[in-house]
Amino acid sequence: MNLLKKATTVICSIQEHSEVDQKIIHLCLDSKCQISKKALCGLYVLAMSIMVINQSIDLIWTLQLRMNGIVKSSNTIRKTKS
Repeated sequence: MNLLKKATTVICSIQEHSEVDQKIIHLCLDSKCQISKKALCGLYVLAMSIMVINQSIDLIWTLQLRMNGIVKSSNTIRKTKS
């Protein structure tokens, strides 16, 4: 937790990761936590990839539930008269 308090803002500017260029990454860079900018870019790309994969899994799961009739699409829900 002490390392997190010493977090420093780092700009990722590695050309081979142009989609991450100028993104701000927060990571401790004191003597106990040395890491290169290239490694930071790699970690950021990995984190973004994991996030996209998780979103895709959620979407596939929702579509599967809809196909099985467990979850109705918001377009098919109709109000009923009371």
